[in-house]
Amino acid sequence: MDWKTYHTTTIKQEFLYRFLPMHRLEQFLRSGNIWFSRADKFGDKLECVKIDDFSNQKLNYEAIRLRKKKTLISCWHLANIESVAMWDTYVSKNEDRRTTAIKFNRKNLVELLSTSEFQTKESSDIKYVHGKVQYKNLVNVNENRLSRAKVKYAAFRKENAFKYESEYRFTVKNDSIFKNEGINFKIGNPNNIDFNILINPLLDKEEIDERTDKINNLGFLDKVQKSNLYNWFHANE
Repeated sequence: MDWKTYHTTTIKQEFLYRFLPMHRLEQFLRSGNIWFSRADKFGDKLECVKIDDFSNQKLNYEAIRLRKKKTLISCWHLANIESVAMWDTYVSKNEDRRTTAIKFNRKNLVELLSTSEFQTKESSDIKYVHGKVQYKNLVNVNENRLSRAKVKYAAFRKENAFKYESEYRFTVKNDSIFKNEGINFKIGNPNNIDFNILINPLLDKEEIDERTDKINNLGFLDKVQKSNLYNWFHANE
């Protein structure tokens, strides 16, 4: 599988984090699947927007939505240590709270995805790209500033307000609409993959112990790594 790289030459961070609710972690540990979501399922209305879309007085959201349906994205946080901000953003339901995270060496994950099979019945004219998101000012700016915000791949640009996400993406672009809302990408047997599991340090000790027990019962206790933020939030324990 031929993955193209984008905006990676200046990367200094070593790790990729994916923050997950407990049930999503369990799915990964049982299957070894990485979920790629269709871009129209994200909350950002300007996801995959192109600079040319701003040339009209009113954005054509239907055209943008159609573009999103042709794009699958797996989102990761690029960093050397975890971010407290990433544990609890974008949560609408308690069961979807990001109480765990999986942590990969970036180069290792790229290799795993490059050598794995992507199962889809869609068109064979598919482009695979991975790299770092660029953050640009897109809202309430003049045409000159907009022209400087152009990027090669629309899925790798987001509004500057999201810069704290430090996002790294794996994208799959099709020439036609993906019929499913997303596709699982199997990267291998989790027992044989080098990665770590972190538990949200904002949880109380009982909740952390509960999740640790669940991970132990699944046979992955050796993968659990103590959060760098644990001692800060549990200093009195």
